[in-house]
Amino acid sequence: MNLFQSIIFTIIFYLSTYVLLFITLPVLLVPKKYNFMPYYWCKLIIWFARHTVGIKEEISGLENLPKAPYLIVSKHQSTWETLAFNYIFPKSVFVLKKELLYIPFFGWYLIHAGMIPLDRKKASGLRNMLKIARQRIKEGRNVVIFPEGTRTKPGTKSEYKKGVYLLYRTLNVPVVPVALSSGVFWPRNTVTKYPGTIKAEILKPIAPGLDEKTFMAKIETEIEAASTRLYKETTE
Repeated sequence: MNLFQSIIFTIIFYLSTYVLLFITLPVLLVPKKYNFMPYYWCKLIIWFARHTVGIKEEISGLENLPKAPYLIVSKHQSTWETLAFNYIFPKSVFVLKKELLYIPFFGWYLIHAGMIPLDRKKASGLRNMLKIARQRIKEGRNVVIFPEGTRTKPGTKSEYKKGVYLLYRTLNVPVVPVALSSGVFWPRNTVTKYPGTIKAEILKPIAPGLDEKTFMAKIETEIEAASTRLYKETTE
């Protein structure tokens, strides 16, 4: 049954996405880096996930959010957080791989929304990312980065990349760490999804000014410890 419901959701996901992208093409003519599309599109997809495969969500720690703008550093386990963060943290932009900008229609909206591409194949990739991120912060936007650079299975971790520290040092804004358990119900690299409640926890912000070693140790320790706890709470 999970597979059948997941296939239905996947069809709805792609069909509704491209229909919505097509009928709202005129939005791309508006000379503004942010529009209603990311917020309402993501709300719609999450609503479909809730009513087709039974995926719910529980967000805690909203009281920890500092005054915007800030840098959001999050665990990355599934597609869920790339959707949900658009309405949990309104008017945020994501650091994402440059190749996503080449997707027809979808990539055009990423560009229009002001997302921050990272070209991992060029030495200038990090410099360009930092330049665009600084501009987004000046615009009052929050910046989201997944420091592992890829999705990981629940209960596991990858190396935290140095780019997160470079953003922390360059932007000079509070860092909001986020732990989650999304991969339990919305696994990577598979169509099948499972009913249940995804937990996401917004941890206490980290002030600017820490050196690289201290910051990297702190951000990794706090996010991994909280994510492990949420994973156990979700699966036990």
